[in-house]
Amino acid sequence: MPVTINLSTMPGSIERHDGCTSRLMELCGTPLGRDTITVATVAEVRTAVQAFGQRMRVMHPEASFMVSISMRKGDRKPRGYDKAYLGNGFGQDDFVHVTDRRTKPASEPSEAGAAATASCCGRTTRHETQTATWSSCPTGSPATSNRPTWSETGCSASC
Repeated sequence: MPVTINLSTMPGSIERHDGCTSRLMELCGTPLGRDTITVATVAEVRTAVQAFGQRMRVMHPEASFMVSISMRKGDRKPRGYDKAYLGNGFGQDDFVHVTDRRTKPASEPSEAGAAATASCCGRTTRHETQTATWSSCPTGSPATSNRPTWSETGCSASC
């Protein structure tokens, strides 16, 4: 059954640290572009996301962005959508700049381990989980200019 999806870009970045990975999205940022298309299968969603992301990359070669995918109200997701979305199966994160800030090779375990905690913008969060925190960086922060930022792990947000 055909589904109408909305595609847009969200400025963001990914940072890999010892024991955690931070995914930062600028929720109030201005999208580089938007598109609305009709698809019927998960494979068609992936093709649409990749084509849209490539168009945005050509128009904005230095930009770091994630592709946001949303369904039109009342439409049902194609079978397998949730699994593909959670595993970057649509390639929605393929256009994000990734910074590796690890001090140890990826094969070495972190000294702090998976249950380590970190403080970000005054909030304590756990690494290696899907714990989500909202944070608002101080005024004048160069990375977000006091815009709300979403961090999947809460580790090392840019404030």
